[in-house]
Amino acid sequence: MEIKVKSAKVLKRGENDYGPWALVKIVTDKEVEYTTLAKEADGITAGMSVVIDELSIEEKDGKEKRGFKKFEIVGDAPAPAPATQTPIKPDMTPDMWAEKDRLERWSRECNTCFMGITELRKFFASPEGRYLEVYEAALDWAMDHFQTDNPTPQPLRKPPPEAPQATTRAPKSKVKVDTPEKFYDACHRVFDIDGSQIDAEVQDYDLTTEEGRKQAWAAIDAVYGVKHEAVKQEAGLDQEKLFE
Repeated sequence: MEIKVKSAKVLKRGENDYGPWALVKIVTDKEVEYTTLAKEADGITAGMSVVIDELSIEEKDGKEKRGFKKFEIVGDAPAPAPATQTPIKPDMTPDMWAEKDRLERWSRECNTCFMGITELRKFFASPEGRYLEVYEAALDWAMDHFQTDNPTPQPLRKPPPEAPQATTRAPKSKVKVDTPEKFYDACHRVFDIDGSQIDAEVQDYDLTTEEGRKQAWAAIDAVYGVKHEAVKQEAGLDQEKLFE
């Protein structure tokens, strides 16, 4: 009778007058159990095909106890499948580490540069004029400097381009504050205050007269001060000749 071994286990070993012996439990692929003291039965392993002979069946505790005295191995167990090996990543060479560091540094410098450009706005009084010139020049430099297809290893060491030439503006004609409307406009441009702030300071002065406008101007100047001397000059507001 041929069986297919599912599992084999040595239950007990010993030695007698005939030599060493082993009690082996065999379970077939059909879940039938056998025990045997057959010589060299401890060499049976799972997966083998075995022809057993001189079978015996005994009743014990209401269960059948099967055994055999002789056997012959007619088929070996299949060879185990080779273990799947995880691909081994090649060791990093000095050049590979240098390239990795270069790309990481380039990424950090790109991020810092473009964030810094947007922060330029905080250092200018208004978004016009010089701010736009510096912003556009910095952005052009950054776009040219940090090219995505061929990032430079040390981009921040490249000398910056020459600063754009400041444009010469023709001086504006002097402004004469001879009406209440011009007075409000001059206060707004020089002191950067709105109409309600001006109203609060000039309510005790007659802006229809030159003397009233001078007194109101002095009161506002004492509270707010001139924002920047260049602002007056750019606006053509010479304080000494403002009310001439």
